[in-house]
Amino acid sequence: MSSVSNVLARQHLEVLEALLDLVMASGKVRVVDVAELCPPLDPDQATARVAARLIHRMVSAQAQWGDTGWQKAVS
Repeated sequence: MSSVSNVLARQHLEVLEALLDLVMASGKVRVVDVAELCPPLDPDQATARVAARLIHRMVSAQAQWGDTGWQKAVS
């Protein structure tokens, strides 16, 4: 992946994380399902790493602050 592609991917991930924060701050999320559609097409496991990063973000906030964690984390 070129350096330009890396920068764009990082920016997209930052936007996705911001959207995740907003959705989680609603307090309405009770279940999250993460799936990879086609592992053979992801030989460097990039989508698996993104999924792990997003799951870590959700679980860490929940563990640190409990049910109201997202409101405190994004305030």
